[in-house]
Amino acid sequence: MSKSQEAIQWQNDVWQRAGRELMPSDPALQAEMDQARAAQWAAWESTLLGPVYAFCSARWSGGPEAHSRYAPYAVLFLQWETRYPDEWHHAAIGGWGTKKEVLRRFIAAGPTPDTQADLLELLTAAIYREHRCEDSRYAALARQLDGPSLRCCLASAQQDHDGLVRLRAGYMQWVVDNATAPVTAASWRRWLAGNSVASRSR
Repeated sequence: MSKSQEAIQWQNDVWQRAGRELMPSDPALQAEMDQARAAQWAAWESTLLGPVYAFCSARWSGGPEAHSRYAPYAVLFLQWETRYPDEWHHAAIGGWGTKKEVLRRFIAAGPTPDTQADLLELLTAAIYREHRCEDSRYAALARQLDGPSLRCCLASAQQDHDGLVRLRAGYMQWVVDNATAPVTAASWRRWLAGNSVASRSR
């Protein structure tokens, strides 16, 4: 068992003994819970998750310098999920939520010069694969990656034999062409409905 798993098990044990309270009213149990949480953070900081969490919190602490410093680790986290999804799912604590926060951070602050190409590769992979949790956020990220390389990728994907690939790429094309439009589940459904009508009319 890893140190992180041991710390989580410790927290769960305290939680059970405290009557399933996240903030135990008993001072001794609260102190033990604090120790267990500190142990968990210490374990995370010694793995990839440490710099990934630092990247996600760069908005509040560290600013642009922290964003640039930790961005390569955040990309590595996304590459891990893309290439080894089963391993990532079992090992990445808070996996989908962390993926969401990583993508939100890149959407808000953009790529660094060193991560632009890797993020475009990750976005491309998301277009072509079976949908995974939080993949929809790559559509919003497309605006931060807009340029000839992205548009070439989208144009190629819109000619793919797979209808879902064509739709994802078409929606991303619409997103980058309409910079002020919201990128939400509702906007996807509206675009999809309009695209279906247009396809039937041709």
